[in-house]
Amino acid sequence: MPTETRRFPDPTRVETKGSLVEALACAKTNFLIGYYFGASPIGPSHFLEPLPPSCTWPSLDKEYADMSALMKWRRDVELQLWENYRNGLVRALIKESYELVFHYCKASGQVAIFQEWSHFRLLRLLRNAMSHTTGGIIRWTYGAAVIEWRTYQYTPESDGRHIILTTEDAFDLHAELRQFVDHTLS
Repeated sequence: MPTETRRFPDPTRVETKGSLVEALACAKTNFLIGYYFGASPIGPSHFLEPLPPSCTWPSLDKEYADMSALMKWRRDVELQLWENYRNGLVRALIKESYELVFHYCKASGQVAIFQEWSHFRLLRLLRNAMSHTTGGIIRWTYGAAVIEWRTYQYTPESDGRHIILTTEDAFDLHAELRQFVDHTLS
């Protein structure tokens, strides 16, 4: 009996403007769900304070020194984990948004219009830095150009530096991309 291979649809293949708008809304929703539900246990009044001595035993410091330090100072570790998680959400939002619009423009013959958008190079720079194995490090391929948006300025001297993008700015850039899609693309 032949084995049937299941093929799942490519989530970046959006062939109508309606499906693009829906996919961008899903990317935004995924970001919001991850951000707010992921952050819910990490609040200053929750479990981020050091553990009280009653939660350990006297020989713990000697027997498990590394674990003891980790347990006593979970706040720092949890905040670092949250920051890594938040960065992952930002990467997913930027990367998915760029990919969705790019593939739609490619399928509909509107790549040139996308490339003329005022924030295209910024979005592409961020997407490339966040997507490749460099882990958020800028690889400058824009010659002597300068890319500016709000308080961000990227120049050839930015090559090799880490991308710094706040959650709010990532969300706003996504909103501006959505406006571009709504008002410019057909």
